[in-house]
Amino acid sequence: MQSENLTVKYLNKSKILKLDPFMLYLQVTPLKATEPTPINCIIVKHALTLFYQLQPDAR
Repeated sequence: MQSENLTVKYLNKSKILKLDPFMLYLQVTPLKATEPTPINCIIVKHALTLFYQLQPDAR
């Protein structure tokens, strides 16, 4: 598994996968890429906080 820090734009596509532990699926695009291809993310750590604070088209 790979982990890296990116600056991304949220594409308003999210889905709750599991409630206990809370798992969240997000689709984002990198801001500094020449051809922005969507990246699929599964968030577990701090997912509930992120889901609460996330707004449409957030960076």
